[in-house]
Amino acid sequence: MIPHAGAAIRSRRLPDCPICRGPVEAGAIEAVLSTNRGYRFPMLLVQTCPACDQAVSVELAFDEAWCDCDAHLETDLADHAPVPQARQLVSVVLESCAACGQVREAYLNH
Repeated sequence: MIPHAGAAIRSRRLPDCPICRGPVEAGAIEAVLSTNRGYRFPMLLVQTCPACDQAVSVELAFDEAWCDCDAHLETDLADHAPVPQARQLVSVVLESCAACGQVREAYLNH
C-alpha cells in the first residue's frame, strides 16, 4: 500500500473567506482594460464570498507565454468594476506590457 495514494482522489476545496470564514464561490468573468495598445478583455477567475459580498481572490484564467517586448509593466484598474459585488471594498488591478498591451497579471487591491 502506498501511504500517499489517497491524497490524489481528494477534491480541492476552496479556501474559506478570510473576513467571515464563510464558504467561497468560484466563477469566471471578462474584464475590460484600456491599454496603450487598445482594449484588452482578459478572462479572470474570481473567488467571492456571498455572505460578505466581497471578492476574495482573482487571477488570470489563461496563462500565456509572455511577450518578448523589452518594456516595463503598466498597472491599471479595470475600466468597469469586473466583480459586481454590492459592498465591494477592493478593486481588480491588472498589469500589462507597456509596448504590446499583453495582460500579464491580475490581483486584488485591498
